Amino acid sequence: MKNIEFLKRNDSEQLTNEFPDSVFVDSTYDFAHAIMGVTNDGRIVYNHFYMEALIHKSNDHDGYDYTEDFDNKDDYDDYVHIELCHIQSQSQADSDYENSPIFCTDVEFLENTFASLDEFETGIFEDEMYEEEEE
Repeated sequence: MKNIEFLKRNDSEQLTNEFPDSVFVDSTYDFAHAIMGVTNDGRIVYNHFYMEALIHKSNDHDGYDYTEDFDNKDDYDDYVHIELCHIQSQSQADSDYENSPIFCTDVEFLENTFASLDEFETGIFEDEMYEEEEE
C-alpha cells in the first residue's frame, strides 16, 4: 500500500480556483462536499464512502424507490457502489494520472483520524488502490 499525504480543505469552491489544472469529479451528482482536501501536487482527495452517501441522498431526494428495481437493499447498495466506481474510473480516465483525483477508502483513517483534523492540517491515509497493483 502507498501512503497518501494531503492537506485537509473544507472549501471546495476555493480549491477550484486555486487548482484549475486539477481534475474534479464531473457527474450529475454534486460531490463537492465529499472533497477531503488536496495533495501537494494538486490532486483532489475525495471520501469514497461519503460519495456513496451522496448518491443515496440524491436518489432519496428525487423520490427513487429502490424496491421497484432491486430485490433488497443490499442489491441496491451494490448498484450504488458499482455506479460510483464507474464515475471514479471515468474521472481517472479523463485525465492523465498525475492530476487525477484520489478516492480515500481507508475506513480506519476516516473514522478515527480525519474528523479530528483541522482545516490546513496534514492527513495521511493508506491508498488501497495500490494494493491491487502490488499483487
